[in-house]
Amino acid sequence: MASYLTQEVDPTVFLLYDGGVVRIGFAVGSIVLGIYFHDLYSRIQVKSRILLAQQLSPVMIGIALLAEGVIGYLDGDLILPRRLMLLASALTLISVFAWRVLYSMFLLRVMGGQRLLLIGGSKVLGEIACHCRSTLNLA
Repeated sequence: MASYLTQEVDPTVFLLYDGGVVRIGFAVGSIVLGIYFHDLYSRIQVKSRILLAQQLSPVMIGIALLAEGVIGYLDGDLILPRRLMLLASALTLISVFAWRVLYSMFLLRVMGGQRLLLIGGSKVLGEIACHCRSTLNLA
């Protein structure tokens, strides 16, 4: 979408013939890796929107821009236009933030206040409890 908003020429030419898809693919790949390395895939529940924004900002904007700079330094043909990169990073940050908040609200509505009671003292139950805490980000 950002390429349609920022490009003066027909964006399909940029995307299909000028290698725009490959360039954008590198940026998206860096964002996906950043989210993975910041452990944001395992956190389902959004406890604080401010904390979520603080966690997503360096991943979405910082890592993507840094990766684009490194990729552009290594191969000048893969540099994305600055306006495109900045607008795409901002749109991605807003959309991922909104998706996380809405998904968390939906998940809490569907799952409700379901609780899990583990009775016993075995190591297996302890591991299950630790996994449930880390999966739901209750630690």
